[in-house]
Amino acid sequence: MSDNAWQFDQIRRVEQRFQRRSKFAVHVTLFAAYFLFCVILFLGPEFMRSFMTLPNPGDLLLILIIWGTGIAAHSVWFYFQEAKERAIQRELEREIVYSKRKRHRLSEDWDNSDDDNWNISDKQTTKRL
Repeated sequence: MSDNAWQFDQIRRVEQRFQRRSKFAVHVTLFAAYFLFCVILFLGPEFMRSFMTLPNPGDLLLILIIWGTGIAAHSVWFYFQEAKERAIQRELEREIVYSKRKRHRLSEDWDNSDDDNWNISDKQTTKRL
């Protein structure tokens, strides 16, 4: 993979990660706002009756439970996506370290080898015959 393609791939992955995090943050913020709204309705219905007609508390609770289940599923999905990204990053770093070590080991072996070892001496050829 060329350098530009690798950089583009890295940028794309960072943008996707940022989008996942921002969508999750929006989802949690909206749920928290709705939860706060429900708490206010349950704790002080007299205050709210002056502004609007109150819905059935059971309906609000049902919506809260369904949305809470959805946000729990979104949290699990988000956690596993982040864990997958971390695992991929760890494996890439491990592969880079392994290839550097291998390259270093090969270069040391090449530097330490004697050119005389590659030539067969006369004594070795006579022993073989």
